[in-house]
Amino acid sequence: RFDPSSGGAGATSKNISSNWDKAALFTAQVGWRDMVYVDGSYRRDWYRPFRYFKQLGKINTDNYGYFGGGANAIVSQLVKLPDWFNFLKYRVSYSSVGNSIPNKAYGAMTRNLQTGALSGNKLLDFAPVPEETGSFETGIESLFLNNRLSFDFTFYNTVVRHLYMELGSLGGN
Repeated sequence: RFDPSSGGAGATSKNISSNWDKAALFTAQVGWRDMVYVDGSYRRDWYRPFRYFKQLGKINTDNYGYFGGGANAIVSQLVKLPDWFNFLKYRVSYSSVGNSIPNKAYGAMTRNLQTGALSGNKLLDFAPVPEETGSFETGIESLFLNNRLSFDFTFYNTVVRHLYMELGSLGGN
């Protein structure tokens, strides 16, 4: 049975404490002769916190775009390999994904109903950008000696930029 409240507070509501966002996603894949494939995607996100910062004049946009792309090729079907080399596939991909800032960065904001002015906590004294994770992967898959021996190799690298972390106060005497 589907329960819309199972995601926790704010998961399915648009109340003041939720961090709702909207997104548009586009994706495409092209293949050539069942040997080479290229994939691409683009995602545009709209985040609630960034709308408030835009209204305050701290940033110029409330939406951000992320992309991904990849390709793989069955090399053993594209070029002639020695007889003992049964299969070789190469793959490469890159993706970029984002994340909104924590709710605490704007949650204490209030609006003056007479002037429409927004005011908030001290966390509003910066111009935020979304957290962004970029991931790169490349590798090969291979089979040898009538498929009796296999070798896989993958290189994977991830970089996170603009990471927001909440630190507690340091105690001491």
